[in-house]
Amino acid sequence: MKKKTPPRPRTIFTYGESIFDAKALKELIAAARPELPPAKAMTRPPTLRRITDIQKHESRTNLVVRALRAASVTYDVHAIILHRDLDEIEPADCIRETSKDEEAHKLDMKAVSDSGIKVIATSPAWEMEAWWFMWPDQVAKHRPTWEPLKDRSGKRVDRIKDAKEILTRELRPSGKVRVPDYSETDAPYIAALIRKDGTIRKPKGVSMAFSRFLAALDEIAVSRLGTA
Repeated sequence: MKKKTPPRPRTIFTYGESIFDAKALKELIAAARPELPPAKAMTRPPTLRRITDIQKHESRTNLVVRALRAASVTYDVHAIILHRDLDEIEPADCIRETSKDEEAHKLDMKAVSDSGIKVIATSPAWEMEAWWFMWPDQVAKHRPTWEPLKDRSGKRVDRIKDAKEILTRELRPSGKVRVPDYSETDAPYIAALIRKDGTIRKPKGVSMAFSRFLAALDEIAVSRLGTA
């Protein structure tokens, strides 16, 4: 009797500009929609950092697609999260011209979509670090020796230029106290605290990119799992 092939574990792949972005997204997905399959932060192919040469970009996109096909042998890929920082502010009216980098991001999305897998694009403005302004309590809990972040309740954090630089500067203690500055390695821990504290849908601030990210996760949960 032929053995039955065990079902492939369902998962969501997260890709970012760094592995720390991908790990942070993994935590945020679990926080927003715990009923979705557990996400897997991907380290291969290379992260989605900017590539200006179109031939190199096409090669990278092909790497992504080939890696997905290979992974599909082992995993039942539920969806793909492709993250890239916008590196500009979100305008007040949310209308702006599409940059060349966003066009490149769309090429990545189309290539993956053509493989039959649901794709979610996340493009935080200015950077993913802008999102952490919306959870000052979790940032403080992660490293209590940092200075508290300013209260931005109800304010547009996606209009903070150079968000990572501003975040790092606000958190740096004054005086001679020396503590580690914020770095990308902190992101997954902050995201994990947002998940553990159950505050993913209680941000103290507004980010249109984050709202779109949540809406996309909700859509997947409803369409794929039938949950509201």
